[in-house]
Amino acid sequence: MELQADESNLAVLFLDPVNKRVDDLLRQAYHRIYSEGDYILRYRHVKDSISFEVSHHSCGIQLADYSVGVFTSALRGNNTARELFETKILPFVRTGRAGQVFGFGIIEVPKRPSNREYLRKRLASWLRAESLSVRM
Repeated sequence: MELQADESNLAVLFLDPVNKRVDDLLRQAYHRIYSEGDYILRYRHVKDSISFEVSHHSCGIQLADYSVGVFTSALRGNNTARELFETKILPFVRTGRAGQVFGFGIIEVPKRPSNREYLRKRLASWLRAESLSVRM
């Protein structure tokens, strides 16, 4: 979505290797998307690449793992994690033009409206309204 907004934006995706078979399947799928889809027609400023990084060698994957761990702990009721999420992570979560986080910076995979509603209610129940600079 950010790539659509401005051609000077850059997205880099790093995949944590699973095993040779899965990694090869991902490479093949990527190649099909890149060579046969309309992906490149829409995003001419994307560099053709796919990168598998071992978690402990990638600061991006480590940050993602840290963020997921804090978010999961917060959802489970850990007050320290809630405070960390609210003060250190949420201000940097991607938002839509109207400030909404769901569907932008917080995305459930696979997409299930019931999951999104659960997350929406759970976050709203413990985040102070005045601390939210983003819409639920």
